[in-house]
Amino acid sequence: MRLLDQVREHTILGRAITRDGAIIDLGMNDGRFAREMHARFGCKVLGVEPNPRLAASIGCSGPIICRNLAIAEPAGVAKLRIDDDSEASRLVLNGDDPKEGIVEVPCAPLRAYLADNAIAAADLLKIDIEGAELAIFEGEDFDVLPRMKQISVEFHAFLYPEQRPRVKNIISKMNKSGFYSIDFSATWKDVLFVNKSMISIGFWEKLALLHHKYATGLPALLRKIYADGLGAVIKKIIARRFSRRGHRRSPGELA
Repeated sequence: MRLLDQVREHTILGRAITRDGAIIDLGMNDGRFAREMHARFGCKVLGVEPNPRLAASIGCSGPIICRNLAIAEPAGVAKLRIDDDSEASRLVLNGDDPKEGIVEVPCAPLRAYLADNAIAAADLLKIDIEGAELAIFEGEDFDVLPRMKQISVEFHAFLYPEQRPRVKNIISKMNKSGFYSIDFSATWKDVLFVNKSMISIGFWEKLALLHHKYATGLPALLRKIYADGLGAVIKKIIARRFSRRGHRRSPGELA
């Protein structure tokens, strides 16, 4: 069995996925990730997608179940901006709404969604919700994360630089809470948290994970240097690592 599987830009430990287990997919979009995971591992996939049209296209029966819902605090109704690029649709702030492309969608905290669906644990929690992921790690939903074997997250600091300090704090918090974390990208677009209390991960396996990280990341970095120039790439790296804390709210952050 391969150590790692990459499905739709999410790198995961495939050995932790069981046929009788469950995958939670937050931000299902058009359902391609869920369908590929089911086809590859034979497990059921339950998830949410706030875009009503996309949620309806996935369906709510069989091994892949999608609920038209946004994960956010508090439970109730949230406003969603529908983008021409479906992957870029996002929750918007009250008082800071665009004039067009807004729909109201039901929303609930992650812990409520899990309780409503009688989900006690999951082999994988995948999170790709356009900036709204920060609230899961910073709020009361954090308490349900230890019930997940592994968590694959696309953080969106590459779009919203002011989120970088918060992402760093979240990764530190997860490490202190018993998770092993590794970023397979250079921008936190593909972060994997492995729950060490549920998955044994030894020295050699960690070494293999690091090898995978740099074996895939280094060629991408070299291509970037070739395209943009070494000086431009160095400036971007320095700006990313030493950026000052931002004070304005980010898209996807609810008041």
